[in-house]
Amino acid sequence: MARTKRCPFGIVVLAILQVVNSIQLFVSGLWCWAVSSVADTPDVRDALASSPAWLVDNLAGILFVLGLIYVILAVLAILFARGYVRGQEWARHKGRVLAALLVVYGALGVFILPPSLDPVSPFWTFLMNLVVFFYLGRESVKSYFR
Repeated sequence: MARTKRCPFGIVVLAILQVVNSIQLFVSGLWCWAVSSVADTPDVRDALASSPAWLVDNLAGILFVLGLIYVILAVLAILFARGYVRGQEWARHKGRVLAALLVVYGALGVFILPPSLDPVSPFWTFLMNLVVFFYLGRESVKSYFR
């Protein structure tokens, strides 16, 4: 009988966070699509009167593409969660690459946007993905994925 490896508690927590993240990303994608369907109405155009003209003219397309990206990321998050629990090395490697990219994204946001610590602040993206990056690089975690 083949011996199965036991999934560490940290990996289970990481997988659960990925599932929660997937739900959030999917809902964000649906929201983008919903708003893109009404982006050309006079009410929305009036609400965005102070925005640049190119943004107002292209808002429906921009939100549609953003919604598509969010849904794709939601599917990837589910696949990562499944790969984490199953101990698949591709999930650890790609999860680490994505976390590194999001650390850079969060750092740029921290320096560009006004400082804040509210729940949507890029600081949290930076911090959480820095933790994920280093956690997935630990030797004990690597040995689980081998």
